[in-house]
Amino acid sequence: FSKKLLNAISVEDINFYPDYQRFLKFLAKYEKIGEKNLLVTNGAEQAIDLATRCFFNRRVLLPSPGFWVWDMYLQKARVKRIYYKKTDSVFEFPLEESLNLLEQTEGIVICNPNSPLGSVINKKDLVALIEKAHESNVMIAVDEAYFGFYGFTVKNLIKKFERLLVIRTFSKYFALAGLRLGYVMASESVIKEMEKFRSPFNINSVAIKLAAFCLKNKKYFDRENALLLKKKRELENYLSGMGFKIYETHTNFILCYNEHFKSLMKRLEKNGVLVKDLLTWPYAGKRLKDFLRIGIPTPSDIDIFKHALRLSIRDDLYRITKRTYEKNAYKLKNIYENPAWRRLAESFLDLFISSLPGKKVLDLGCGTGIDSVYLAERGFRPVGIDFSEKMIKIAREKCRKRGLSGKFLCKDMCRVEFQKNAFDGVLANSSLLNLIREDVEKVVKKIYKWLAPKGVFGIIMKKGEGEEFKNNRLYTYYNLSTLKSLLKNAGFEVLEAYEKYSPSDRCSFVFGIGRKNAQARKKI
Repeated sequence: FSKKLLNAISVEDINFYPDYQRFLKFLAKYEKIGEKNLLVTNGAEQAIDLATRCFFNRRVLLPSPGFWVWDMYLQKARVKRIYYKKTDSVFEFPLEESLNLLEQTEGIVICNPNSPLGSVINKKDLVALIEKAHESNVMIAVDEAYFGFYGFTVKNLIKKFERLLVIRTFSKYFALAGLRLGYVMASESVIKEMEKFRSPFNINSVAIKLAAFCLKNKKYFDRENALLLKKKRELENYLSGMGFKIYETHTNFILCYNEHFKSLMKRLEKNGVLVKDLLTWPYAGKRLKDFLRIGIPTPSDIDIFKHALRLSIRDDLYRITKRTYEKNAYKLKNIYENPAWRRLAESFLDLFISSLPGKKVLDLGCGTGIDSVYLAERGFRPVGIDFSEKMIKIAREKCRKRGLSGKFLCKDMCRVEFQKNAFDGVLANSSLLNLIREDVEKVVKKIYKWLAPKGVFGIIMKKGEGEEFKNNRLYTYYNLSTLKSLLKNAGFEVLEAYEKYSPSDRCSFVFGIGRKNAQARKKI
């Protein structure tokens, strides 16, 4: 389509002056309004400039936060700001306050959908506001820059309400931001007044030629934007799963609240991703602190974005996860000892033990030490590591009470190092699931080095797809296929791989056992 778009223009479009009237006639027919109800502008910005010069230069009611260009052009007016109210999942328009203040003003500006919030006004409420403005002889501008993604317009009311103007742009839905083309729809008297200030050559030939081409091919944009909105929903679900609070938007961007992750902007930028930090949004003060506005990446860039995000929030995810385990150590001890789960775990441990070439076993992410105790009772020499000091304390106490020998260290499995060939076996019972996928792969490759020849690695992971930040813990999921690939890619020969449902957890787990295969490792 890009090639077709470029082929729609010619050298003549650059040589000659723009045919404003021809495009005006075409656009009026497209919008099904009269030519005298239409004004074409150099982007929505010029429409805002003309509107403020003509009608919004004295007392203006301005709901905030909003599109900052309105704030910029209204600096000379006496602006009364009223603010959107933040709820659990959306920013609500201050309707009652607006209605009460209308008689004290001469103009009101509405962005619907709002930028940067993406929220919309209830359709009936917006019509009621327009009617009240009409009764109070108040000029009302409705900025519909994101109309294409929302679908509701008040342009059909311009004939009924003389002091209503509607602003549109080709920058958003049609992605022609660089061409600077917008338009105003309003009553003939409003358009006539704004025409007085419009420069005669305010738009260029290339812009109107390509805009006309896009309107003629709107079905293409409908398809592409439908796919974009589908990707938007998928990305919102992913971000929600990673600990971000998602706010409802009717635009091509995502609005999310970043509660957990500090200095995120700098880290994302370091990892090659730029998002909008709304703390810097002009005229919003600190009302949007910790809010991010994220444009939807192209399908080919979504995985790049997810990878960059994981790397950027990794340390915070681990910190929060660690804090959760520390806080709930004694509660989790009871969960780990649930009889139904222990039957599954011990059945796997018996398979693991039967494959071990020796007695020294690393219990990676040992938690409260229940697996280490099971190993020690059967004559093995377990070394348990965990990043929770409370859990290590519980594990030591368990072994002491039973008169068992076991070494327990408070270590981070991502940073800990052991000598090559140090262990006959390494066990990771549901401990790697709290790492991002990239770190899971790195740790498994380190485990391969720590194992003695023909050493055995046993791993249990929750079955599923992707990642999730739930109950203040990170979860990375694997299925049988991805678990086998994880083992094989690290050089292991897969001895066992199966899945079982855990009634106590109400979910399935995947179980895998791999043997160190030095020959295979050399090939990788």
